[in-house]
Amino acid sequence: MVDSGSRGWMRKWLAVVVFVLVAASGARAQTRTDPIPGFLFRVEINGTTGFFRSVSGLGVETEVIEYREGGLNEVIHKRPGARKWPNLVLKRGFTGDMSLYDWFMSGARVSGKITMLDARMVEIVTFQFKNGFPAKWQGPELDASKNEVAIETLEIAHDGFLMSPR
Repeated sequence: MVDSGSRGWMRKWLAVVVFVLVAASGARAQTRTDPIPGFLFRVEINGTTGFFRSVSGLGVETEVIEYREGGLNEVIHKRPGARKWPNLVLKRGFTGDMSLYDWFMSGARVSGKITMLDARMVEIVTFQFKNGFPAKWQGPELDASKNEVAIETLEIAHDGFLMSPR
């Protein structure tokens, strides 16, 4: 026979078990977010879509300004300064298409975006840059001893970008 003290303990134990099971089932019901592959992306410059081998320079940095507070125990304070965006570097197989070189020679400022896609080619996130202009164009490296695709490189300076999910 079970006494009343044991019943109270069993009820508490049962309540804990039920709570753990409910919490665990809720955790399994959450949506899993997998990393996005870095090889599925599309580049649009001034409304024209291009396909590139690689894109780098998707970053932003805040300058750190240090100033000293005088006195017996000098303290260095850090404050945020200006934001800086590195140049975007686009690389693609050289086909003889003159569009990137012509844009570089014109120096025109344009907007554009880099869109990352998931495995089903659904847009996941977009990096939209503004007031971009070509800062550097580099033609393919020609070397008869190598068996590689000829690559052209374009560097785009810009006034920053906005990252937005789709």
